[in-house]
Amino acid sequence: MSARRLALAVAASAIAACGHPPPPPPVTDDARPRRVIEPPPDEVHALPPFAIRPDGVGPYRLDAPLSTVLAALPSGPRGVAVLDLPGVVRLSVIRAEDDKLIVGGEPMATTSFVAVVGGDVARTEHELAVGSTADELRAALGAPAAPVDLLADPRLGRFPGAPGVRFLVERDRVAAIVVAPPDTSTLAPVVDTCDRTVAEPPASGRVAVRDGRPSARGACLAGRERVVVAGEQVVVTSADLAQRITAAAVPGLVFAEPARGEGKDELVVVRGERSPAKATWWVSTWRLEGGRLSRGLEEVLYEITAASAQWIGARVAELDLALEVAVRPDALVAGGLLLARAGDRLRDVVPLVPVTVARRRRTAVVPVTPGGGGDARDAKDAGVTDATPPTRDGRPRPKPED
Repeated sequence: MSARRLALAVAASAIAACGHPPPPPPVTDDARPRRVIEPPPDEVHALPPFAIRPDGVGPYRLDAPLSTVLAALPSGPRGVAVLDLPGVVRLSVIRAEDDKLIVGGEPMATTSFVAVVGGDVARTEHELAVGSTADELRAALGAPAAPVDLLADPRLGRFPGAPGVRFLVERDRVAAIVVAPPDTSTLAPVVDTCDRTVAEPPASGRVAVRDGRPSARGACLAGRERVVVAGEQVVVTSADLAQRITAAAVPGLVFAEPARGEGKDELVVVRGERSPAKATWWVSTWRLEGGRLSRGLEEVLYEITAASAQWIGARVAELDLALEVAVRPDALVAGGLLLARAGDRLRDVVPLVPVTVARRRRTAVVPVTPGGGGDARDAKDAGVTDATPPTRDGRPRPKPED
């Protein structure tokens, strides 16, 4: 061994003797520590915006137990609110997603509806959401089309392309979207040869026709007529608008729609009366007989008092109803939505308890008070060319000769 190599060996031995270990061997792949990935949690919560479908909204499905919905809330259980207005609503509701979704049903039963009241929490496959305009709604889904035997508040829209979904439209914008099981009941087919088409101007849809704008419907009340609703006035004209037959002023009018009856159509009229202490909604049926309107039945549908409103922590002024009436041969069945507001915001949108009004055999009719004033200008805007009040016997006044 050379002197140099011997010196290096002696130096290495000296370093080892001083307590310094030799350098570690190189690390191979088998010796590297392995990364451990924990399994996902048992429950994964979906995040908005959710999809609005006929069977629910996102993870909130119809027919799911309310207890399951409550336990699965991302923010943990918040409790179930009970909405109990005698004769109006009786529901258990769960407010979710920062109170922008309302899930509810019969007390401690299964989910029977999901209401969307926030704009950024859910949308349909057509990108419709709370806040969409009425024009966007019509462009995506076409004209509203409820079953022929279902009459509705102009603010409520049903569309063939969205079964089980109702759109509440206020001030030309979608204010709420409600998903519930579609009504699958059917009636026996009726032999009907009536032509209800109307001449120009075209009839307005049921969406956003309030705020004084007139709407028109074709009807066969006695022959072939057009029913124009403008403000609080109902005007009956010939189908071609050439003659005004009769009119009636209806204070508190919510809607008036022709409904197919036995042989002839009838008008179903819903009106409301409101004071700080009480709000009441009525339904009546009218027929055109001898050139004048006569009322067959009139019944109270719903009533909210100041005392009952306090049961859900509200005032009468904060509550409203968007009504629907299903026309049956032996009865009228009312339903719709209760609207509860907190300031300018819709707090609750929930289904009403159904109310059935049985048809009684008519022994007499009550003439409806004719009316030709008030909203005559709106009637003219709808295409009614003769807004002159009828004579006392209900017949239209003859037009002056040229």
